[in-house]
Amino acid sequence: MVTAPHRLPAFAGPKPRARLRGRGFPAALITVSLWAALQNLANLTLTRQAHLVDELVYVTAGWRYLHGRQLPMGPAVTFTVDNFEHPPLAKYLFGIAQVIAGHPSLTAARLVAVLCTLATGVVLGCWIGGVAGRWTGLLAGALVTLVPTHIPGVAYRFGRYAMLDPVAELLATGAMAAGWFWFQHRGRPGWRWAAGTGVLTGLAAGAKANGFLGLVGPVLLGLVLVLRERRELMTRLAQTAVACAVSALTFVALYLPLGDPVPRIRFMLEFQTKHAEDGHLIGFAGRVTAHPPWWTNLWFAGHGLGPVVVGVLAIGWVSALILRRDRLVGWCAAALVAPVLFHCFLARVTLGFYWAMWLPPTIALAALGLAALAQRVRAVRRGVRPAVVVLLAGALTWTAGLAAADTWRTLHARPAGTTYLPKVMALHNLRGAVLAGGIYGWEFTGVHLPGAVHYQVPADLSRVDTVVIGRPRCRTPVAADVRAFLAANQGSLRQAYRDHLIVVYAVQARLRAPTTTEIAAQPPWNLAAFC
Repeated sequence: MVTAPHRLPAFAGPKPRARLRGRGFPAALITVSLWAALQNLANLTLTRQAHLVDELVYVTAGWRYLHGRQLPMGPAVTFTVDNFEHPPLAKYLFGIAQVIAGHPSLTAARLVAVLCTLATGVVLGCWIGGVAGRWTGLLAGALVTLVPTHIPGVAYRFGRYAMLDPVAELLATGAMAAGWFWFQHRGRPGWRWAAGTGVLTGLAAGAKANGFLGLVGPVLLGLVLVLRERRELMTRLAQTAVACAVSALTFVALYLPLGDPVPRIRFMLEFQTKHAEDGHLIGFAGRVTAHPPWWTNLWFAGHGLGPVVVGVLAIGWVSALILRRDRLVGWCAAALVAPVLFHCFLARVTLGFYWAMWLPPTIALAALGLAALAQRVRAVRRGVRPAVVVLLAGALTWTAGLAAADTWRTLHARPAGTTYLPKVMALHNLRGAVLAGGIYGWEFTGVHLPGAVHYQVPADLSRVDTVVIGRPRCRTPVAADVRAFLAANQGSLRQAYRDHLIVVYAVQARLRAPTTTEIAAQPPWNLAAFC
């Protein structure tokens, strides 16, 4: 009996749903990468009007470092043009960028900060993605590079500005990732990872002195987890000693291009100690003080991220601690312990951006929790699942919408404030001196005006043809004599320009100086207004 030969089924290829799943991650990765690049790189020059005074200090110091113009160290503990109040690494990078540009350039220095911000997202995404899954890593990287992070005085993402923090943030994140792999390896690889962690920690501290804090908690956690293994504990302690020694040597070595490290490091420590004693005047929550309460950093973080983003992160934190509860969650949570304790309870100086440097471990913890929550949705009862799905999808969609709105604002940035003043004066044929109020002197840095800028009413008013008043903002007073001048010359001034930062008046008739009585009649300025 002859049987028909067995015929193999034709290969139909992967199912459509499987093909979509296979292409979903590359498409999402490309989308997030392009969006992050656009969000952080667009209009770096046009957003100059929102520059920070610290940016100008760091950019100038970086240029001087690269050209060997730093001043010798003296005994006085005061601000210096070379900014030895802070470690030098980030300023080296700003200086290198300016040398490449061929001239002093705030935009070139900002490019360094942006690249560090983007690299932080890559490092965090690769680390978390390699341990917890690529989608979780992508979520962490996206949140770091796209979520709006605003601080008082600037309108765009903090990672776009030439500050020390984006550089230190990248290196601190790298140190936390290296430390994780250090405690995951034994034998020779463990020693290599310990040395690498020390190098990255020293570099992080070399960018900003507190850059090492993020590794304190994780290392202590790693040691606690091997307490019952005496031999392994001794090995880990020895590796920790090596990591600390390498970190210290790396930090000191960063000063060698500037000369003797000892006086400069001593100056930094003495300055920061005196700075902590004197405090730093800041405005927040309707008050102004030099020594704010412990919760001030949390207040700045909440207002910098916004209630929606804070809510999404909080959902992730709770989910991570309840649903996942593994070593990676503990590692990310431990990375926040020392920074939070230091900035809230030990440091006596608080500024509006200190919290931003410690955002990566915060976001990593939230991403782990959100991913765990999404996985659990499949296992819950059908009656509960829609509510959880709607909550999670709605929160993430809203967050993405906020990021998209921030991108739109960045793309449509236009010159404003003192940066736009020269064009306003040219359009209205104003060529004399400028009387300014409610504006700090550093806000005119790099602004080329035909005449001098006065911050008090000058004796000779014949040369003044432009009056610039800053829009009301926290901790920025308008001098009493300038306010009296405006009241006395209302009929002689015509509003020529107005934006969200300044109001410009053109002089139309002869001006008169306010009398002593008129100046004394001005009410005291409330520094806490608009805080």
